[in-house]
Amino acid sequence: MVGGIGNDTCYIDNSGDVIEEAPDGGRDTIYSTLSLSLADTPELENLPLIGNATAAWGNDLDNELFADDGIASDPNGHDGSDTLHARNAGVALIGGVRGDHYVLDLLSPAERASVLTNEGPEDGHDRISFAGGSFLLGAHKWIEDIYSVSGASALSGNAANNALFGDADENRIVGGAGDDTLDGGGGTDAVRYFFASGADRLL
Repeated sequence: MVGGIGNDTCYIDNSGDVIEEAPDGGRDTIYSTLSLSLADTPELENLPLIGNATAAWGNDLDNELFADDGIASDPNGHDGSDTLHARNAGVALIGGVRGDHYVLDLLSPAERASVLTNEGPEDGHDRISFAGGSFLLGAHKWIEDIYSVSGASALSGNAANNALFGDADENRIVGGAGDDTLDGGGGTDAVRYFFASGADRLL
């Protein structure tokens, strides 16, 4: 399969499939029923897993990787600034060395608790987006920002400099230590911050 200069879409269901893309050939997407590494196709960006595929690995571009509803998937970002989607409980999302975005908005609060996100202190400025219930960054000490898509009851930061963004509903937003940015979004929100714990900013 040979892509052109536009944004191409390909489907892989056989280990013998080969995709060729030119540099700067648009933002391209592979739907794969097989575990796949984009390192073998360094000009491709997006990889949604489908069927029984169990692992997706990124490359040095800004990838968008999707863990499908089959067996627990393992999207593994490399050097790009990646967007990693978990579509099922028990998924492991492993970002790269730059700032990554973990998307958990299709999961219930109980399912979110089983998703593993792996970040270190030198892995860039990272964020999580979710929908429904509450989200506490305490267990994710190397992730800085939370974005609520809809239906959130509470957002709570950690010791880092956090940015916490509520949605159109009534949210409770709690900044931790550090210099935090707190934005309730729409709705009638309750915002809590600590005078002795950094210089916080309310939007």
